[in-house]
Amino acid sequence: MRTLIIIVSVLFLSLYSCRDMTEGYLITENAGYNPDSLIVLKNVPESEYITISNPAYEAGIDAGKTPQELEQNGIFPTIQKENEYYVRVKNNSPWQTLYLQGYEGTEPITFEVEAVTSTAGDEAARVFKNELIIRGKGYMSYPLKNNAVPGKYHVSIRLTNAGYSQVVTNVFTFIVIE
Repeated sequence: MRTLIIIVSVLFLSLYSCRDMTEGYLITENAGYNPDSLIVLKNVPESEYITISNPAYEAGIDAGKTPQELEQNGIFPTIQKENEYYVRVKNNSPWQTLYLQGYEGTEPITFEVEAVTSTAGDEAARVFKNELIIRGKGYMSYPLKNNAVPGKYHVSIRLTNAGYSQVVTNVFTFIVIE
């Protein structure tokens, strides 16, 4: 009898340990980007220097000085400023986010763009999604020369690993302006 109890116990334990269990884990409750938005310029100036209005000239006019007085002191209505986007344009560098933070899970974790919604409409969101690229760790890039129309684009991404898949909705916003 004792032998029968031992055999039944071993059989029960071996069958119990064979149940299907999902391997690993994936936690996305705290997932997000910091910063969580990016301004994308449609018409990026291509020259190395750009002409802007001179704030010192405007302040002098507001203070009651005449244009001749200001120009005699070397203060002119416009100034040349280095174009902060010149290197981006020269190298055709895309607009780039930082990596996704606040998620945990068993590696490897893959990322894909699940959905894009837009204030510019469904067609604009479809065009934007087709041009958006997501890479490892959730880095997203959008081409410098693109077909997006001005508006806000809210991006939801899917994280997937062995046995788990979760969507983080509206995790990042691209703001496209002229």
